[in-house]
Amino acid sequence: GDGPTFRSDLYSLGILLFELLTGSVPFRSPDALAVLRSHLEVPPPDLSAIRPDIPAGVAAIVSKTLAKDPTQRHESAAELRRALIQELGRSPDASSKFLQVSRDGLAGTGTPGASTIRVERRNRHAATPGTIAVAPSADLGEARPAARLRFRLGLAVAGLAIIVATMGLFRWRGSGSVAIPAPGELPGEIGRLVEEGRSDEAKELLRRLLEPGAGEQGAFYFRGVNPAERTRRLTAAAAAYESVVATRGSDPDAWYGLAVIRSAQGDSVKARAACEKVMALQPRHALASFLLGFHRTASGQPSEDLFRVAADADPGLLDAQFYLGSALSTKGFGKDETTMAEAERRLRLSLPGSTDPARARLALAPVLRCASGGSLAAYRRQSQSNAHILLAMRARKKGRFGEAEDHHREAVAVDPRSIGAHQDFAIFLEDRGRHEEALRECRRALELDPRPGIARSMLGRLLARTGRTAEAEREYRNALVRDGKDERARLALAHLLLRRRDLPGAIRELESGVRSAPENPNLRLFLAERLRDAARHREAEVELRRVLAVRPDDAEARFKLGLTLAALDQPERAEAELRRAVPLGSTDPRHLIETAKFLADRMKLTDAETYCRRTLSIAPENADAVKLRDTLKVFNLVK
Repeated sequence: GDGPTFRSDLYSLGILLFELLTGSVPFRSPDALAVLRSHLEVPPPDLSAIRPDIPAGVAAIVSKTLAKDPTQRHESAAELRRALIQELGRSPDASSKFLQVSRDGLAGTGTPGASTIRVERRNRHAATPGTIAVAPSADLGEARPAARLRFRLGLAVAGLAIIVATMGLFRWRGSGSVAIPAPGELPGEIGRLVEEGRSDEAKELLRRLLEPGAGEQGAFYFRGVNPAERTRRLTAAAAAYESVVATRGSDPDAWYGLAVIRSAQGDSVKARAACEKVMALQPRHALASFLLGFHRTASGQPSEDLFRVAADADPGLLDAQFYLGSALSTKGFGKDETTMAEAERRLRLSLPGSTDPARARLALAPVLRCASGGSLAAYRRQSQSNAHILLAMRARKKGRFGEAEDHHREAVAVDPRSIGAHQDFAIFLEDRGRHEEALRECRRALELDPRPGIARSMLGRLLARTGRTAEAEREYRNALVRDGKDERARLALAHLLLRRRDLPGAIRELESGVRSAPENPNLRLFLAERLRDAARHREAEVELRRVLAVRPDDAEARFKLGLTLAALDQPERAEAELRRAVPLGSTDPRHLIETAKFLADRMKLTDAETYCRRTLSIAPENADAVKLRDTLKVFNLVK
């Protein structure tokens, strides 16, 4: 699960309160694992049942503090403090008579100076202010049960007050002995330390800005503040780091801290410059190498070398292993088996359990902690899910379909909100002929994002394949209402209409698509084919020439233009286009045999025979080529 948060501390306070009020911890067992299991699964004993004389409100507060679900506990230590003071204020015997707690001392807000605790025990034994005076044991023994309860309640609240105030103090101060200044004072304080030659102290102070807080939502200095305040603190931190690197320009850690702050600010240019400075000073700085690669990848630049430095320098950086594996997959997919094998190894190293848990961490964590808007848990889930998707692609390529399915299932289990994970799983299931399961994954993807895309078009295709053509057409049309330029939906709808033998309807849809996306050559090419089917050759020629104006090397478009010109009774121009589109070195038997037949019709028998032989060398069973060869043989005999 996720790391501990401040609510874990509140739970610990609840255990202490329970023990102070009852004289016993809520869970006891000689078996430590049994105690741990009880803390995780067993509700705590009813405080009111053990001590009926405890006010019901106090018992409810303790019960809330011990809730198993952290979100059901108090929002903060200060809220817990207010609840106790309010409840005790309702019972004069339990508060005013036996306990006086300074409100200033119980602020517990983490404000410097708000740490004075004053608890007084009022009886015939004098007590100095600021101390807890406990009556002699004989007095306690003679006291009524209610008095003992009041004392125990007072002791519990006093102990809680001390702990809450201490927590607030340490949350402000961090791990050092000197409090971090307010944001407005931070640059000046750092500058003063630097000017006095105390650069090490300045560097240590800045290092503490990046320390994790309670949980993984942010460094303590940037956590729990509104966006405007976080921006102010980031600006102050950046200015402070700049003052350090101005005098300690050879310190790679100071430059890296500046890179983190600049990244959290979203200033990629300055972040990259700081990372490059780190790499110049320390070429194998794992975190700076990763961060520089991350920024380069975001701007579309290759970063394999940087991710490799990070992953090799610190194998425990899970996201460095993932980004390297992803870069290698892109580079070697379908080309280089050695590269793909390394990609698979790196992707496996990015998954939990692949390395020593004590060393496993995320290289981007410092940036996300400071930015506070990004969740480390979400980032970790996305990386793991994407790693499983890439491993599934690798397994499919190698024919390991069972392994591929396992990875697809892991991808959607790790990150159920990943649209890509559901879409890729649906593609896999469709390829395996499991259309109903693929439909379910498509629908899950569309529940997450109803906009058009792969899932929407695939859903229509799967509905058509399972005989639900009306639903399929509705999905395609919905997609086109959202985005008239959606090529996949437009082509799929045209194919659906063609299967219904509605050629005019298909042409109308394609013409509408071309009007919506005139720059799309794929739609024009498919429209030209359908216009030829409808014997509208002049219009087909216009569309094909528009395709070739954009893609002059498109052999398919040029081949179809040759056939269209032949249908328009322009044999010379047709032959020129066909010979240009289908040289003898072509490997497309369909293009070769159609060219051979055209040449035979023009009585260019030698050339026709050459094209026919080329066709049969590639596709010996091609029926048209065999028929043409036999026809040419007969013609030669007659001749």
